[in-house]
Amino acid sequence: MKAFISSDQSSKLHIVVKDTGKGISAKDQGHIFEQYYMTDQKSKHSFGLGLHISKLMTEQLNVTLSVRSQQGKESIFTLVVPLTEEIKYMKQITSLDKLSKNLRFVVVDDNPINNLFVKQALLHFYDVKIFEDSSTAIAYLEKNNADIIITDLKMFGPTGWDILNTVKDSNLKQEWNSKVIALTSDESQVTVQIPEGQLHQFDGVMTKPLDKAILAQLIAKIL
Repeated sequence: MKAFISSDQSSKLHIVVKDTGKGISAKDQGHIFEQYYMTDQKSKHSFGLGLHISKLMTEQLNVTLSVRSQQGKESIFTLVVPLTEEIKYMKQITSLDKLSKNLRFVVVDDNPINNLFVKQALLHFYDVKIFEDSSTAIAYLEKNNADIIITDLKMFGPTGWDILNTVKDSNLKQEWNSKVIALTSDESQVTVQIPEGQLHQFDGVMTKPLDKAILAQLIAKIL
């Protein structure tokens, strides 16, 4: 299987699945998406519904499903997905340098080495504040707006969840629109280990070490 985005103006995602089976005859290729159609009428393991249902679903989603095959050799199924304007924009943003220099960042992590690494990645931006003490960060975020907050989860004192709740509460009180990204070594801390009663969710999640290209695309998506 392979996937790629076309380079022409249409910007479509192509997902190609290739097998090494016995192939499909030209006659059968014209019918395999029909309900109950089977190339092997003696098969006890098929009802002729799988490809038909797949075709119906792709049509509902404005997606194209097609097949090419050589009998006795292989079959290639291709799914073509038109990209939304949002995804097209994200595709263009592959570097932090393409984002506005005026974005305001707050970084919270009690590990100074991690902070140095993130600070180096954000050199393009004018306003980047680094906090090793999460209590100090919370006091700052209660009174000051920022565009992007990048926070670790497990820290001495208040956790990344406390940072998230502070920012989202300030958003409601002050009519701000700050976004919070969790930067963690274990993504399950965000997707599985959610504190009981937690109402707010992170706007994005990244795993350490920070990848600048992924961060750029994530920021382009959430802003």
